[in-house]
Amino acid sequence: MIGGKLNQKGYTLIEIMVATSLFVMLIFIATNIFTSVNEVQRITIANQTNQDNVRYFMEVIAKEMRQAIRSDKECDTVYTAGYAYDNQVFRTANSESELYFKNKHSECVKYYINSYDDVSVIVREIDGVKASSTPSDLVVDNFKFDIVDNLDDEVTDEQPRVTLSFDIKYKSNRTEYEQAIRMQTTISSRNYRE
Repeated sequence: MIGGKLNQKGYTLIEIMVATSLFVMLIFIATNIFTSVNEVQRITIANQTNQDNVRYFMEVIAKEMRQAIRSDKECDTVYTAGYAYDNQVFRTANSESELYFKNKHSECVKYYINSYDDVSVIVREIDGVKASSTPSDLVVDNFKFDIVDNLDDEVTDEQPRVTLSFDIKYKSNRTEYEQAIRMQTTISSRNYRE
């Protein structure tokens, strides 16, 4: 049929191009949303891991510090510090960045920060044997102890306690994973005065 109306079924080229471009835009938006959610999830997991590691360290050191006993200067021969008083449970050294005490097994324990290869970890030392208390992917900074304990050779009613504070962040090659956390807690000894 020449010159008559054609019965056309289908889409024009412009309609196909518009539909394709809308489909590509929707896929692009969905991909961006997916990658953003995935990145937020990675950051959240890194922070959760950081908090779990800090929580574990805090539980371990708190348990050992609560069970600390009076050393009566016995640990001074192992760890040299300033003048120590009788009947003390906790002592510090090196500008209050080292803590030492006698644990429930009568072992002299020392906690301090050790830096190597751009990593700063908290070290637990017993009679010269050192072990890291925090994983190497955590960077620890500003490790300080503030002690309230017997400040003379007399026995007092003061409950021995230590305020522990430090900064910690997850070590990563991506800066968005390295969110610092400031930790501070006070731990009292269960070594009650007589």
